[in-house]
Amino acid sequence: MIFRNLLFRCECKRPPARVREIGLNDQHELVVRWWCVACKRHVYAVKSLSDCWRDCPGGPSSGQDRSEAKAVFASDAQFLHSLGIRLPEEGDS
Repeated sequence: MIFRNLLFRCECKRPPARVREIGLNDQHELVVRWWCVACKRHVYAVKSLSDCWRDCPGGPSSGQDRSEAKAVFASDAQFLHSLGIRLPEEGDS
């Protein structure tokens, strides 16, 4: 699985030592909460899901080889089929 770390920092510029909670709010945003040991306070970082989507590592345009992308897609499709899930392009047949 390819993923990109999300980097969060407190206003004091210190990264979280440990994330306490991760969730979603009613504005369709990712919310991350932690305790800043330097500031001695709760910190909330908010990131819109559309920003998260844009920050996701992509397929071939982000340097991933097309054949590798197809292999990953085929593997993912096989896994979804094993769960009884059909892909949109397969239709309702």
